[in-house]
Amino acid sequence: MQNNEAIDTLNHLIAIAKDGVNGMSSAAENAKDPSLKSTLARLGRERDRVASDLQSTVQSLGGSPDDSGTTLGTTHRWFMNAKDAITGFDDRKLLEECERGEDYAVKEFREALGQRLPGEIARQIQSCFTQVQSSHDEIRRLRDAVA
Repeated sequence: MQNNEAIDTLNHLIAIAKDGVNGMSSAAENAKDPSLKSTLARLGRERDRVASDLQSTVQSLGGSPDDSGTTLGTTHRWFMNAKDAITGFDDRKLLEECERGEDYAVKEFREALGQRLPGEIARQIQSCFTQVQSSHDEIRRLRDAVA
């Protein structure tokens, strides 16, 4: 894989990670339970570290790292905010929406791992994928625990 292709893949994953940061931050603001607010804020910070790590790698490859999320992520947050304004989200519905976003992140990181990437980059994406999968699983557990 050429550097440009690796940079494109990493920038796509940065955008996905930034979607997670923005989504978790928005969810934390809208959660009603203080413990859930705290957990979502923590998950947002963890995802921000993923984005920062990937941005550093893009820079080390001589590329310009992405610093924003995807259009799809922006649309999803807009939908969540509009739906909340109209119907009101309870914490379970909020977590269901978070899980939808996490499902997408897991899918995109998994697809990136299926590409032929240089060893060091593949290891870094695997490490980031582990965090993304962990976050997804935590959101699912929280969703299942909310009555």
